[in-house]
Amino acid sequence: LLTSLKAMGEQKAYRLEGEALQKANINLIVPYMANSNPLLRCAAAEAMGRLAQAVGDAQFVASMAQFSFDKLKSCRDAINRTGFALALGSLHRYVGSLGSGQHLNTSVSILLALAQDGTSALVQTWSILALGLIADTGGGMFRGYVEPSLSLCLRLLLTTPTANVDVLQCVGKLVSV
Repeated sequence: LLTSLKAMGEQKAYRLEGEALQKANINLIVPYMANSNPLLRCAAAEAMGRLAQAVGDAQFVASMAQFSFDKLKSCRDAINRTGFALALGSLHRYVGSLGSGQHLNTSVSILLALAQDGTSALVQTWSILALGLIADTGGGMFRGYVEPSLSLCLRLLLTTPTANVDVLQCVGKLVSV
């Protein structure tokens, strides 16, 4: 599924049209966003971004971003939060230009908040990774979020225990973007 969505997204002449087909793809992807296997969660988040790229419709991108926002608000467990946080990063990575500035603002705000949550190093790690994806592909639109992101990195470097290597490595990657 991921490979076919990638191929379709990269072919500018073809689009994944038809609401039933789009819904079928969503129904295949979403259950894996909360899978206990991190590799499957990562693949599902990537597939979500690639699906939005293959559809190529701003309305669809907005609905997928809103779906992820709602899931992040309603789900309190680390597994759901990691999957949908990374999905936000993937959406911006592949179709950030189709999303509005409001979605960028909401995505960055949510990811900054999740990255500051010291109760789960796993959620922090995936949120910082997703924030890095947005920063890497956001270009000039991300300019207004550089200072809050760097402040977050500094705060995390000062407060994160050295045993949380994954968090510290993701902070390093975010700073190097």
